[in-house]
Amino acid sequence: MIKKQDIPPVSTQRSPHMKGNRMLDYQSELLTTIFNQTQDKIVIHDKDLRYEMIVNPEPGYNERESIGKTDLELFEKEKGELFYETKKKVMETGISQSLSTSFVSEDHKEFFYKGIFIPRLDRHGVVNGIIGYLRDVSDLKWAENEIKWTLDSIKDGFFALDREWRFIYVNDAAEELVGSKREELLGKNHWEFYPETIGTEIEENYRLAASGRFMEWDNYYGHWDRWFHI
Repeated sequence: MIKKQDIPPVSTQRSPHMKGNRMLDYQSELLTTIFNQTQDKIVIHDKDLRYEMIVNPEPGYNERESIGKTDLELFEKEKGELFYETKKKVMETGISQSLSTSFVSEDHKEFFYKGIFIPRLDRHGVVNGIIGYLRDVSDLKWAENEIKWTLDSIKDGFFALDREWRFIYVNDAAEELVGSKREELLGKNHWEFYPETIGTEIEENYRLAASGRFMEWDNYYGHWDRWFHI
């Protein structure tokens, strides 16, 4: 007869090894689910910037042909160098880098992406590779291009300023009206570029417009000896 005290106790605790394996399996399943459902591009590089994994490769490329290669081997010179140098900077500094780029599909349609490349660290905190994430922003870019095309086709002068009063858009007609190329204006502060407008009706009404009020008026700009309807 087996007595109760002869039966060895059964532990209800899981071994750390078993917990670790199950956690790894869970993480692997989670990543697989994310990779299968995302439309964005995810890439992993080794310390030599060779591809280890690619989720949703660029148009015209596939994962099998890309694994083990660098961007310099895969892409045309300009794009390859852009990708490679960006990722190289991450490896050298350990600091994430952002990137905007585009790819042309087999049917000659251009797709636009914005992404970030971050350092991959080993257990000692040493950078041993790169993880990249690129989001498709084509719909937004196409909409921006459509708006730009519409504004460029307007025969009246049109420009836009940001919250810091910097030029962020100038159409062709505005270039002709103000006598300056958009390259000269973009990024420049309006009040610094046109200091003679400070303290005038232009400044007063621009600031009222910036506060949300609709403003429309005729203005004589003595510096150019011309009238403008604004």
